[in-house]
Amino acid sequence: MQKNYALQALRGLAALVVAVGHCFWHPFSDAHTYTYGGKTLDQIAGGAIDHPFRLYEYFPSGMFPVAVFFLLSGYVIEISLRKLGALPFLVARGFRIYPTFAVCLLAYLVVYYLLGRELPPTGKIFSNLFLYGSFAVVPVSWTLIAEVKYYVVVALLSMIVTNGPARHLVIIGAFVVFGRPDGFWLGFMSIGALMYYVHQQKDESAYPSVALIVGITAWYIARFLLHPTDYPYKSELEAALVVFTITVTLIRNAAVPRVLVYLGDISYPLYCIHYIVIVAVAYFLGAHLPGIAVQILPLPIAIALAHVIHVFIEKPSNEAGKSIAIWLDQNVIQAFKQRRFFRGGAGGMPDTNSPQESVA
Repeated sequence: MQKNYALQALRGLAALVVAVGHCFWHPFSDAHTYTYGGKTLDQIAGGAIDHPFRLYEYFPSGMFPVAVFFLLSGYVIEISLRKLGALPFLVARGFRIYPTFAVCLLAYLVVYYLLGRELPPTGKIFSNLFLYGSFAVVPVSWTLIAEVKYYVVVALLSMIVTNGPARHLVIIGAFVVFGRPDGFWLGFMSIGALMYYVHQQKDESAYPSVALIVGITAWYIARFLLHPTDYPYKSELEAALVVFTITVTLIRNAAVPRVLVYLGDISYPLYCIHYIVIVAVAYFLGAHLPGIAVQILPLPIAIALAHVIHVFIEKPSNEAGKSIAIWLDQNVIQAFKQRRFFRGGAGGMPDTNSPQESVA
């Protein structure tokens, strides 16, 4: 499977922007109400965070890199779904998502305990662990909850609507009709999936598809432009659409810096672990270091921890999930299909138009 380094680099850059944004913004903002042993992070740091380098006041909300993540997920997930089929796809994604997240969630619980923060109820901890509804332990996991919903919706829909583009038009149409916040992000990921199908076209027949994508994107943007209270980050979402489109159309085969590809490789554990590293550094070192150091130091620590988690947890579990998914498809799903228990079609059919790409 051919690896798309431009998309991997974009994923790494998005993860880096999220981590840097949190280092200089959310945990120290006035709106942040979590307390640790009865004190906020600013109070723990002895006011050291309140210095001229309060860059979070000028930093974007963080929706731009998150939107890029969602678009990338839609693009890449469609590749996996076409290759594996619905059930093996869900198995593979489960092995990719949950082991790494479980390790990171455990780190959050340990740090919260050491810092004296009251732990959430057991039910909310397990709800967060399985990425079902609650993100009481890992604040950044709200995006993972949306992705898991997307996995399930797309996998189930693939067994009913076997045409890939039609499947994602159904998802986008459902958002336009119902307008739920969850549906918004599901539809956003489906735009990334539609872009994947545009790139499978090898001749002039691609032009109608491109026109369709442009039309859907414009319709999508118009939808949240008409409801600014529901979508306060519309400028960042528009920027994400532009950057993603340029990456997958103009520079998809360009040479990219190895450091960004590396960040793409560790982007998932980096995204999950960086927030609690920021909290721990502020708590244990905030009163002993200059404020700017308290905001910079978590980044290299988080990258180092993400590398360890990637090597010893994420990579092995990801490979195990792929192997189990392929075995399941070859030995179970195909046997059921031969007995006509399953309908043939989109599931388990590799793309025959072009080499497969992977950034996962």
